[in-house]
Amino acid sequence: MSARSKLTLPSHLETSASEVRIRTMASDIELLGKSGGLLPRRMPISVLVPSVAISLPTKEKSSSLMILVVIFASAIVLFLLGFFILPALFTKKSTLPTSQNNSPITSGNLPSVPVVLSENNSAVPGTHFAHVSFFKNPSTDVPLFVFSTATTTPSPDQYKIFLKNLPTNLIFSEIQIQKEDSSQPSWNEFLLLANANLLTPGFWKDNFEPDFTAFSYKDKNGIWPGYILKLKEGKTLFLLQNEILKLESNPVALGNLFAVAQNASTTIFRDNQILGQPVRTTAFGTKGAVISYGWFLKNYFVISTSEDGFRQAVGNP
Repeated sequence: MSARSKLTLPSHLETSASEVRIRTMASDIELLGKSGGLLPRRMPISVLVPSVAISLPTKEKSSSLMILVVIFASAIVLFLLGFFILPALFTKKSTLPTSQNNSPITSGNLPSVPVVLSENNSAVPGTHFAHVSFFKNPSTDVPLFVFSTATTTPSPDQYKIFLKNLPTNLIFSEIQIQKEDSSQPSWNEFLLLANANLLTPGFWKDNFEPDFTAFSYKDKNGIWPGYILKLKEGKTLFLLQNEILKLESNPVALGNLFAVAQNASTTIFRDNQILGQPVRTTAFGTKGAVISYGWFLKNYFVISTSEDGFRQAVGNP
């Protein structure tokens, strides 16, 4: 047997050359396709991303600004409603007491009970104010005096003539004083009209209400006017005492407060008491003519040209 003798396989192992194949990837794919298999396919994958609303910076600023504008406008409306509209709807207009009218009386009625100062009356501040009597029980008939510019008679003389012509049976009465426009002069205006430059206008304006109450008292010696002022809120008489004492150094101005002007080269004031309250008093030349001033009910400053008039004004029992 030669070295190159052909190897003979058993018959059951013999196969033709055409049946021997080499597997490759391509052949596997082809075989898989013939057997009904499918080629792998790319499947689309959808990813759900939640949507988020993002406001642009400019819109956010605009919205905030709009909110501030609405709040500011609402505040203005509420302020106007509370400050102007509601008071106009629910506040009564102040009117003069029935005892204060606009025509001079022909006869006077002396109150049957003493007149006493009220702790509650208060004047309305301002250039124009509604006059409110400082008496607790104002008289029902109040003489009216109007300063007139239609006459050549000086205003101090006008008032003195008016006082001297009051009804003879009018022992004590409040006096209503007005200007030609029907408003009451302030205390500073009255002092100017009466030519009685007591202290300084700034002192009266800063410490006292502009309103004041005038009164007159009549006895056998003549007629004696007097005046009542009220401290402003927050002011105290103790801090004003030294300034008030300066009244005593101006006898000429004090003399012009009388119905008949009084001359006094010097005035010596002394301590006195009226109804248990301390007052300062000095006498002038005419019998019964004095200047008495003092404080009552803590807030009221009274200055009178008669002790009896002073006593009647503050409520002599």
